[in-house]
Amino acid sequence: MILGTRGALLSVWGNAVGVGVQIVAVALGVGSLVYASEVLFSVVKVLGSLFLIYLGIQGIVAPETVCERFGNRCFTVDEAGAFRQRGGRTDQR
Repeated sequence: MILGTRGALLSVWGNAVGVGVQIVAVALGVGSLVYASEVLFSVVKVLGSLFLIYLGIQGIVAPETVCERFGNRCFTVDEAGAFRQRGGRTDQR
């Protein structure tokens, strides 16, 4: 756990809130409204796309902010050893 216990608990809490919002949306029939309205469906698609673009830009511009927020050291791909073999087989089970 790079983010520690606090980061893990915040992640779990965020996921739980997201599921709660989805349950409320289903209960209110938001999916049926979006399905019935082509304009509303397009608006949801555009907003979702803009949000993903925003997240991508944030990841490029300030990748260390998440680690700084939780007071932990950030690891780059090279420091963590990702995508790098350290000898031996790579298909170990």
